[in-house]
Amino acid sequence: MIPFSAGDRSTYLDKLSRQRVHILVIGGGITGAGILLDGVNRGFDVALLEKKDFASGTSSRSTKLIHGGLRYLKQLQFGVVKETGAERKIVYNNARHLVKKSKMLLPFYKGGTLGPVTTSIALWMYDWLAKVSNNEHKLMLKKQTARKTEPLLNEDKLKGAGLYYEYKVDDTRLTLEIIKKSVESGATALNYTEVIDFIYEMDKVAGVKVLDHLNQQTYELYADHIVNATGPWTDGVAQLDAQKNSSKKVILSKGIHIVVPFRKLPLKQPMYFESILDKRMIFAIPHDDYTYIGTTDTPYEEDKDHPQATGKEVEYLLQSCNHLFPKAPLTDSDISSTWAGLRPLIYKPGKSFSELSRKDEVFISQTGLISIAGGKLTGYRKMAERVIQTIIDEFKKTEHKSVPVLHEEALTDLSNVSGSEFKSEEEFQKLYSYCISLGRHLEVEDKTMRKLFDMYGTNTEQVIALAENYRGKVSDPELRLQMGQLIYGIQQEMVCTISDFLIRRTGQLYFGREKIKKYFEPLCQLLATELKYNPTQMAGMIADFEKEFEAVMLWKNEKTL
Repeated sequence: MIPFSAGDRSTYLDKLSRQRVHILVIGGGITGAGILLDGVNRGFDVALLEKKDFASGTSSRSTKLIHGGLRYLKQLQFGVVKETGAERKIVYNNARHLVKKSKMLLPFYKGGTLGPVTTSIALWMYDWLAKVSNNEHKLMLKKQTARKTEPLLNEDKLKGAGLYYEYKVDDTRLTLEIIKKSVESGATALNYTEVIDFIYEMDKVAGVKVLDHLNQQTYELYADHIVNATGPWTDGVAQLDAQKNSSKKVILSKGIHIVVPFRKLPLKQPMYFESILDKRMIFAIPHDDYTYIGTTDTPYEEDKDHPQATGKEVEYLLQSCNHLFPKAPLTDSDISSTWAGLRPLIYKPGKSFSELSRKDEVFISQTGLISIAGGKLTGYRKMAERVIQTIIDEFKKTEHKSVPVLHEEALTDLSNVSGSEFKSEEEFQKLYSYCISLGRHLEVEDKTMRKLFDMYGTNTEQVIALAENYRGKVSDPELRLQMGQLIYGIQQEMVCTISDFLIRRTGQLYFGREKIKKYFEPLCQLLATELKYNPTQMAGMIADFEKEFEAVMLWKNEKTL
């Protein structure tokens, strides 16, 4: 039996309902994934539940950077910069196929808040706090060099630029590959399982009542410790607890990104620049055939499950971008997709919204529910360490018959995620080249195979083998490859719906939305066949995807009103 197959979800749930685990994690984003891996690596029996699909919330809607947070220097959050900066190299080493080093250009202009001295000092501090290696130290560029480095830059009042390293990442697949590695190590993870209530023993949380949204059955699952790692939904889950109050409160910040074809904004490298409108810092990042721009930062109190870009937010990014790149002006019609994500921030009395720290905090309710909130993508591993250390401390306070043999220190700094089991850079490059050559046999372009390897790493050969099964049955090489990806996703990445595949596993809703319709019908047919879905079930899933497909462009309707 494959340990992470969508076809075996009911089996996993039945097994969980018959045993008590050490740790039950609620939330399938990057934070929950990190806790799952740290826990199982230390010897705990751990399970994770996600009410929708893995990484369907904030963890698929970030700026897709593993970075030290240069912007936090401005807020004097040196601790955040130091910790997350140091984490970059660890994440890079552990998720080699997903994380790419990239030079970031930071231009500064006369009249802006940045200048040659302040930028140089900020980048020096950034390098020092993050312990950046010598070959990745910042460079300061004069005006003429900055213009040559990025010809699209607005030359008016340009004074120069800083050049430093950041790390691009596929945030969704990073979350998924961490979960897959955890499952390979003995953990259990389930999507579409919503916690609807808590179960108590001696006035302490001892389990959860769970609704499986796919089969509409309810289950009772028990654990020694329960962790609320639901990000924007932290307060909602906490409200299910008998205590019904918490010493902490989470408030939400919304950030959006817009996506345009690369040919419309052909940047030579990622950019980090100051908006002419309000001096806020914005990224513009090339990504394969596209360039994406973001992000905004506004208070949010609406539907947490369906945040969307608004016309006003899109216009803000367009104006900011067009001022910096007047040689490649963008219009509404150039935007091919958008996404909107929510940042969970810990409320602090007396602090304005813009002053709130991105630092994470762990807190425990009177009933024993452990919650973690705040933080950022780059720091997921240290966040997990803090949660697991809290649990170890709690285990030591009481007698448990099922206490495991513990590894007192976290092992995740040495734990490669699924798909990144490379022993050396040489091995990485060798497999990379080999997979490119296999692509020629599959009759797909080299750039398509490069994208495939960047998604699956050492698992790429399995995807290719599954795609080969359709040779002679399917004439279109691209469709054969996508069918292989879908089968792999169903069998080893718990793909349950067409949205799981097109949005989270492959990212096509954001990078390739205009191409989805070409293969949509045969992929839906394959999904229905593999998981034995009836026409009514498929109709519901297709309708759900169509809503998401349209939602990323609903801001256009708002602008025409």
